[in-house]
Amino acid sequence: MLKPFEPMLFPFDKKNIAFMEFANAFAQASMNIGAFNEKMKQSNWHITYSVSHMLRLESLYSTRIEGTQTTIDAVYEAELEGSKKTKNQDLQEVLRYNEALKIASKQVETLPITNKMIKEIHKILLSGNIRKNSKFIAGEFRTQQNRVGEHVPPVASSVESLMGNLEKYINADYNFEDGIPALIKAALIHAQFETIHPFPDGNGRVGRVLIPIYLYKQNVISSPYFFLSQELEKNKIKYYSYLQGTRALNTEGFTNWIQFFLTSVINQTTRDIAFIDNLESLSKDVTASIKSKINTVNVDLVVKAIFKTPIFTVDTLHRETGINKNTLRNYINIMRKENILFKDQQTRNAKFYFFALLDMMQ
Repeated sequence: MLKPFEPMLFPFDKKNIAFMEFANAFAQASMNIGAFNEKMKQSNWHITYSVSHMLRLESLYSTRIEGTQTTIDAVYEAELEGSKKTKNQDLQEVLRYNEALKIASKQVETLPITNKMIKEIHKILLSGNIRKNSKFIAGEFRTQQNRVGEHVPPVASSVESLMGNLEKYINADYNFEDGIPALIKAALIHAQFETIHPFPDGNGRVGRVLIPIYLYKQNVISSPYFFLSQELEKNKIKYYSYLQGTRALNTEGFTNWIQFFLTSVINQTTRDIAFIDNLESLSKDVTASIKSKINTVNVDLVVKAIFKTPIFTVDTLHRETGINKNTLRNYINIMRKENILFKDQQTRNAKFYFFALLDMMQ
């Protein structure tokens, strides 16, 4: 029978990391993050809307890692119909994650990352007990032993002290300065959090929320909107395997995990930069196409609205733009003829889909 795991305590011994093994990956990841930061500093609506879409994608993929099965189209449809109305459990979890992510991203601008904040994130994620699990209270550390596949987390009585140790390391207490770059610390912190597994449920999701807010707090990223879950979900088996490898508490395990983490950063930053560029390029193409058919100052308002919310009704587009509904219907019909928008089969309260943008997020 497996015994509860006894994790290391921070500060981390640098001897357990073979830095030269991932030096090139660290350099490339740092360079990519620099390029991503420069892109995010641009002050235009493309960046603002890219962030809102990336938040939803993070929510979708982080929950998908945990087994949910839904799509980005379904997420926007649920938001359109009212998030509180959906009875689909998978969608509820995605929407809760999105809410928790937005609140955490806002809080971290003025507050340190504490166990109180971590518990609040968990409470938002798990509020309502969507899965009807009677074994936990949302926002509270576990009081019982749990098990995750091959991993038996530390005994419940040690969770408070282990999380206290992690909290100090996250906030760079002077006693915990170890000369390890913050990007690598982010990998170690994520691994430690998942190893402690402080909650009965929702640990993976909370742990992935911690990555961007920690990197932002350490000034690695210029805004708390760089998310890894899309890349981690793509490599889910490796993700879990390399995390488990760190529990051998040896150089090979930690080095392999850090290499994987840095590679994930490289791939995700490349994807995010391309997404922002493609969104801007698409907006120019769509604007030009519409303006060739509609010669009015309203075009820019409509374009921004459909890029902000790629699934909408006439009513929601009216609320977003303030343009007369009959005028909007005329614009929509023109965009349908140009195959920019597509309509569902409803005769009343019809939904319109901007698939060029939705397809970019698949």
